[in-house]
Amino acid sequence: MAHVIVVGGGASGALAAAQLLLRGADITVPEPATELGRGMAYSTRCPLHLLNVRACHMSAFPDDSTHFLRWLDCNGPGQYITCSFVPRSLYGNYIRSVRDEALQAGRGKFRHLSTRAIGARFLQPHAEIETETSEVLRGDALIRATGNAAPAPWPGLSPEIASSGRFFNLAWMKGAFEMRDRHAPVAVRKRTDCGGCPARAAAQRALRQGVHGGAAGPSAANARAAGLWLRAPGPVRRPGWSAALYAGGSFASRRPTGWLA
Repeated sequence: MAHVIVVGGGASGALAAAQLLLRGADITVPEPATELGRGMAYSTRCPLHLLNVRACHMSAFPDDSTHFLRWLDCNGPGQYITCSFVPRSLYGNYIRSVRDEALQAGRGKFRHLSTRAIGARFLQPHAEIETETSEVLRGDALIRATGNAAPAPWPGLSPEIASSGRFFNLAWMKGAFEMRDRHAPVAVRKRTDCGGCPARAAAQRALRQGVHGGAAGPSAANARAAGLWLRAPGPVRRPGWSAALYAGGSFASRRPTGWLA
């Protein structure tokens, strides 16, 4: 029976492990997180953070396209339809259930190690993984499922802004919407090469938290769709913003100096 090491315990790692368990493989997952299957994409608990793909296309099994829809119907009858955009947190629950079902139905063994992989090498016929605790794991195959890295720091961001407690590199970071002045304007920026879903979710969550100030920046249309009052569209270079919420990715084209006086 094959032993496969899956490096990474997010959505990709958990789904790969589930597929292999159903095929009889033994799985070892080195992952420091206590809960597998969520990763960065599905760890948010805010119900306004939605999938950007319709439910009918989100099955964990390519040969069973309605699996996710049936799971939704069992866990919340009548709440979602085929074209629904489901909350990301709910999809994280789905991934966990897929893994749990694979553990029960599969013939393979599963082991989760609360540690981080720091190196890999291949010594035929095996793959070896070194962990941060100096343990060496040996398997017949290796799957690298480390997912998306956290957004890179903004170039030129001053230490004063970075440590101000009012700059958030991810829109769903803890404290991002806990503002003392809920009527002060909020700057929401997003990547220029991706859709506006994170920016819109950030604006919607701000409203849910009682923030009624303005929004500005390239994501102005998404803020408007969420109901935020707009001011000063275009590049945001104004001091005095109560917070800057960065909705994904990394910016290199504009230096955010002069923000947050």
